[in-house]
Amino acid sequence: MLTIENSILVVIDIQNSLARVMHEKNALFENLQKIIKGATIICVYQTTVDLIHAGYEVHIVTDCTSSRTEENRVLGIERMINEGAKPTSTEMALFELLKIAEDERFREISRLVK
Repeated sequence: MLTIENSILVVIDIQNSLARVMHEKNALFENLQKIIKGATIICVYQTTVDLIHAGYEVHIVTDCTSSRTEENRVLGIERMINEGAKPTSTEMALFELLKIAEDERFREISRLVK
């Protein structure tokens, strides 16, 4: 389970030339503003495998990844899962890190993910 105490956020940059041709790029950019983004088939995949082999538990925020095609994005996610990564979504990760619904942060995140 994700916790604030033992989690880190890894942001992997996208080159402008690649970002322009990504599948469903507008949805990707919206999710990027919420949490994280990366090119699934290259940067995120390689970083994920390296972290898993180094003994880290890796959660992939799948709706914050993209690639040049949807087929490549799905393949990258499947490969990461096969390596041991745990898939999640922006909304799931944010609320999992928060843990409780009894404070103002819950309402702020609720507005953010809608």
